[in-house]
Amino acid sequence: MVSAGVSFDGKESLHFVDEKAKVHADYYVNQLLPKSLDDCHHLLGQRFIFQHAAKLTQQWLAAHCPDFTDKDSMPPNSPDINPLDYRVWCSMLEKFCHLKS
Repeated sequence: MVSAGVSFDGKESLHFVDEKAKVHADYYVNQLLPKSLDDCHHLLGQRFIFQHAAKLTQQWLAAHCPDFTDKDSMPPNSPDINPLDYRVWCSMLEKFCHLKS
């Protein structure tokens, strides 16, 4: 599995999930989210807002990210908060080919 973010201004790095890892809130908060936040700062500076529904993630974002959309403020069924997989395969191929060079 892979985690990545996409925005109008670009894409963050691909973050591969450890083999056989179970991605639960604790893994996401401790392994993936800090990397994603670093990528966002590098790519966008302070011009981004995180939104996530999981309670543990909400708590982590409140402590580490001044601008995030809490669950109660998110629009229901918004296409803006659905995962985008149309670009992931191309990005993975770019990364894989770069590593093999």
